[in-house]
Parts: sequence; C-alpha cells; structure tokens
Amino acid sequence: MTTTLAETPDLRRCLPLLASLTDDELAAVWAKSAVQPYARREQIVAQGTVTDAMYFVLSGSAHVVMHDVQARQTIIATLQAGDYFGEMSLIDGAPHAAGVVAAMPSEILVVENAVFAPFLPLPQAVAGHLMRTLVRRLRHADQNIESLALLDVQGRVARVLLDFAVDDGHGDLRIGDRISTTDLGKMIGATRETVARVMRDFQEKGLIRIEPNGAMSIRAGASPGL
Repeated sequence: MTTTLAETPDLRRCLPLLASLTDDELAAVWAKSAVQPYARREQIVAQGTVTDAMYFVLSGSAHVVMHDVQARQTIIATLQAGDYFGEMSLIDGAPHAAGVVAAMPSEILVVENAVFAPFLPLPQAVAGHLMRTLVRRLRHADQNIESLALLDVQGRVARVLLDFAVDDGHGDLRIGDRISTTDLGKMIGATRETVARVMRDFQEKGLIRIEPNGAMSIRAGASPGL
C-alpha cells in the first residue's frame, strides 16, 4: 500500500532519523516508499536474506530475532514506534544477520535504499543518529551477554522487565503492553515454564502486579533484581 505525504503522520515527530530532512526531501522519501501492515508474529524480514530497503516502525512494535541450527528462536531486541532496522544493508548490502517479526499488529514504512542515494553522503545529523543507534545496540548486546553470563534466571527476567518499564507518574514502574512468558523466555534463554515460575514468585512477593489486560506494574523501590 503506497501513501502520499499528505496522508502520513508528521514524519519528523514519528521518525527522529528523518528529522533533519527538508520538506522536499521528505516528500521524495514518501513518494518512493510504502506502508505495510503486519499482524502479530508475522515475519517482516527473514534472517539471512538480502533486502534493498530500510524499515521504520510507524506503529506497534517488532522483535529482532535469531534462529539456531535447531530453529530455536531467540529475541535479541524489541523495536518500538520510531525505531528502524535494515540500516546495515544501506552500508554494506550484506544479508540480514537477524530476522524481524511483528510483536503486535504494526505498520512498517519500507524505504528503498535507492531513495537515499540523492542524500549521499548522508547529512551530518542523519549520519550521527545512525551512529548513535548502532552504538546503543552494541551496548544492549553487551548487556545481554553479561546477563547470560552473570545473572541467574530471576535476575535476567528482572532486567528485561526493568528495561521495558517506564515511570507511571505515581512512583511505580509500568509496562503497558503484555509480554508473554514465551517471549520473555526467548529474550533470556529460558523455557516458558521457568519464566512462568519466576513471574509467579515475583507476584507472590508483591514485587509486580499483572492486570487483566496484561499490563504490569512494578512496585516502587524494587531493586534491580526485583
């Protein structure tokens, strides 16, 4: 489904990477782009494939995933609205090291790499944003490695929950979107059953509260290990 600039949300607000582009440059991007809807768990990009586009999350969220030789899936990151992926192909054209699947119903803006050709070399603001994103993702990867090496399952679950949580304005932390025990297990390298036991333990201790809609509150003052 293609779209026009007039039919789109404010790009500069929704997609920080493009904030420094002029109106004419934004119009050029949208003229050769497409907005694609994805259902929950639908594959957006497959691991090992080569694409010639960058992808921007307009709404919803997406999991960055990797599969081992036994097809077991690990979630290595979660992308929210405003995030993007596929930027590596803009640089080296190599196959995707990881796949991406929709974590919930989502809309993805697909921008062909050729659209960026007139802007090369990239404006300093865009190049700087790309560099900061790459560094942030490297730091996140380092934290995941540290968690797997040094933390027990309870500690790994706690770290993921705290990473997703935001201040609710009343002193507690809150996760608005439901995170399944299956997905949590894929994020920390544990089974769904193990994660479920840890979550029950956190609830019994009053550290977390899960609402009927799946939203979660984390008690004020909970330690990094809950």
